[in-house]
Amino acid sequence: MNVTVEDVFPSEAHARLLSNWNKQFSKEYAGNTKSQGLSSKERIATGLKDIKDGVAFFIKVDGKKVGMVISPWITDEDGNILSRFLDTRWIEPKYRGLGIGSKVMKILIDKYDIAGTNLMGKTLFTESVMRSLVANGFEYAQPKFFVDPYYEEEREIYLSKEFRHECHYYVYRTDGFHKKQLTSDRPLISLKEILQKFDNWDKEDTE
Repeated sequence: MNVTVEDVFPSEAHARLLSNWNKQFSKEYAGNTKSQGLSSKERIATGLKDIKDGVAFFIKVDGKKVGMVISPWITDEDGNILSRFLDTRWIEPKYRGLGIGSKVMKILIDKYDIAGTNLMGKTLFTESVMRSLVANGFEYAQPKFFVDPYYEEEREIYLSKEFRHECHYYVYRTDGFHKKQLTSDRPLISLKEILQKFDNWDKEDTE
């Protein structure tokens, strides 16, 4: 099984394909994506812009398109490109559970220098995802509402153990220059610390 991540050639057909996948992605994460509620025309326009901006990629297995990646640039204050942020990664359901996602993440880190991403708690706090992130140099997380006012309503969700798996978390690589991004004004929590806290909560619930 040959897994690749490839640039998307600008075309209406490719924009429509990304639009369709984005619609399915929004359904799976209902209420948790900014693209929620966009019309078909708006989604196609967004897909075409992502392609032209160079932030859209196809995930392919043995040459067949099976998913997408949207990965915007990370720049410094002067606009210089530093690396990329993994915004969206989506794979068709029938291709999941085959280890494709892990291979894609490694390609993204090695080839495109992914510095961070965000995941919902129910995805982030699973053993296989955690092992993959830690193995690839990711260590710290912070709730999304700390840096994105759009998700401010998640503050109460994050603080509630009953709904911790519904909150978005940013996850960062901690090697190289990325350490400089981990500043005191952006509260960060060790993945291991969060897992330990959640484990303790789970134990309390079963006692």
